[in-house]
Amino acid sequence: PAPLPYSISDFVDASELFMGLRRFLATHRGVFVLHLDEDQLRFDLDPDLSTVFEEIPGVLERLISAHDAVAELGFFEQGTDIALRIKRNELRLRLQIIKGHSVGQRFANLGRIYECSLPTFCSEWCRFARVLLVAFASLEPALASTESYKEFERRLDAIEQWI
Repeated sequence: PAPLPYSISDFVDASELFMGLRRFLATHRGVFVLHLDEDQLRFDLDPDLSTVFEEIPGVLERLISAHDAVAELGFFEQGTDIALRIKRNELRLRLQIIKGHSVGQRFANLGRIYECSLPTFCSEWCRFARVLLVAFASLEPALASTESYKEFERRLDAIEQWI
């Protein structure tokens, strides 16, 4: 589709990485899918990606920092309004969908507990984040040399070294 209007002046004090995300969302339409066992949670790139992208490294860092860590990824836009609550027990994770008041129909029937390994969870989220970073930089090559972009990459590097 035609790109949406986008202007850097629409955002005050935003990091270069956030601006790269906004440029990407103005240019691309589509979904990303979170696979939890046989369930597939479909999220819109815009606005759902904008609510979690910058949170990914912090959530993963929290999970690898302690054997009993708890973290949450919140998809809080109206019509989505869910959070993925993640509890670590050694190298296993328990994932639970927490539904908000304006949860969308597509998530209304979710309620079970999912389990996966911490290394797999971290690896998949890092891979997803890196694909996005490349996409952002393809739209604005200078982005890859900015401090916010490099810091995001360094955080992903540290997580992947832990794996």
